[in-house]
Amino acid sequence: MLEKLEYELEFITPAFIGGANSDEVSELRPASMVGMLRYWFRVIVGAFVESTEELFKLESELFGNQEKAGRVWVRVLNQGISTERKEYVLNERYERYLFGIKNGILIKKGSKFKLIVFTPKKYKEFTDYLIRFTLTFGNLGYRARKGFGSMDFDRKIEEIDIKFIKNLLRNTFDKDKRFEFTRNKEFPNISNAIFLKKKRIASNELENLGRIYYTFRRNGRENYKTVEYFTFIKDFLKNQGIRRIEIKNHMFGLPIMYTSRSLSCKKKIKGREKTIKAQAQLNWIQQVKNEEKKDNRRPAPFWISIKREMAYAVLFTSEFLPKDAEIILTAKGEFWEKCKKSNSPLTKTINNVNFDYSIYSIVENFLNRAGFTEKLFDFREVKDAK
Repeated sequence: MLEKLEYELEFITPAFIGGANSDEVSELRPASMVGMLRYWFRVIVGAFVESTEELFKLESELFGNQEKAGRVWVRVLNQGISTERKEYVLNERYERYLFGIKNGILIKKGSKFKLIVFTPKKYKEFTDYLIRFTLTFGNLGYRARKGFGSMDFDRKIEEIDIKFIKNLLRNTFDKDKRFEFTRNKEFPNISNAIFLKKKRIASNELENLGRIYYTFRRNGRENYKTVEYFTFIKDFLKNQGIRRIEIKNHMFGLPIMYTSRSLSCKKKIKGREKTIKAQAQLNWIQQVKNEEKKDNRRPAPFWISIKREMAYAVLFTSEFLPKDAEIILTAKGEFWEKCKKSNSPLTKTINNVNFDYSIYSIVENFLNRAGFTEKLFDFREVKDAK
C-alpha cells in the first residue's frame, strides 16, 4: 500500500526548463523533479555514508536505476503552469546579467502546480523531509543556482538537525547502521555546507541580486572590468607580456568568456558589415590517462532560492576542481581567424591558483553582501564529526 504526499507550489521567479534558447515550450515533467530530488538526496545522505557506492545504493533504493524501479513515484499536475517566449523575457538590466541571455522559454513567476508523490509507508517520513529540503534550498531549470526557478510552499525547512537526520536515515534504511556524520569534501553535501537565509526587502529580488553580483565581480564598482581583465586578460588579448595575474571570479563558475572593448575589426559577412571583437575564455582542464586534455564546465558552488518573504542560500565548500586540474586561458571566437593572420595568442596556463577553503571566503563574502547573514547551519561549527 502506497502513501500519498501532496505539495502546492508556486514559482516565485521565472523558470527556464526548456533550455536557454529552445524553440519548444517544455512541460514541467516528473523527470525534472526527480532530478532535483536525486541531487539533494546526495547533499543530505552524502554526509552520513562511508563511500559513494553506499550513497548510490541508497539513492537507487529510493529512486531506482537502470536495473530496477524505485520505491518513489512522482507526478506533476501543471494545469496552472503558464509558459511564454518573447524577445526579452527579462527586462531589468541586472536580472538579464544574472541570467546570461536575453530570451528563452520560461515558466512565468506566479505559476502554480501540484506535486504528488507516492511512496511506501517505510519511506514516507524521509521522502517528505527530502522533498521539503529540496524545495526550500533548491530551484528548477536553467540558472537555478542563481535564483531562477525558485518555488515557494508551506512547511519549509528552518533547522538542520544532524541527530534528527541520522535517526531518520536509520529508521528508513537500516536500524543497525550508525550513519555517523562524516566530513566529506569529494562532492557537495551538508558536511561541507553553510546554509544561510535573509528576509526579502526588494520587490524584484533577482534584479537586486544581479546588481550586487555585477558590482561584486568588479570589486564594487559600476562600469568597470573584472580584476582578471585588468591584470592579465587584456594583455593576453593584445599578445603582450603578462606582468601580474589576479583571479577570483572562477569561483562563480567556469568557463568565463571575456570580450575586448577596443580590439576589434569590421568585416563583411553575407553582405553585411559586422564588428568582430577579440575574445578569450577562462576554463579548466584535466589530464585523463590515455585521453586528450579537455575543457570542462564547473558550476558555481552555491544555490540561492527566493521565496515570498524569505530567501535562502547554500554554499558548498567541497573540492572545486580536482587536484591535478589546470586553469587555462584560450583565444576564442572569429576575431583571430578573420581579423588577425599572425601574432595571435593561443593558450596560457594559469599556475598557482588557490583551491583550498580560503578561496570560498570570496563566495561567502558575496552572499553576505547580498544580505544572507543569518545562519541555519555551518559545517565548521559541528564538533563531533569524523
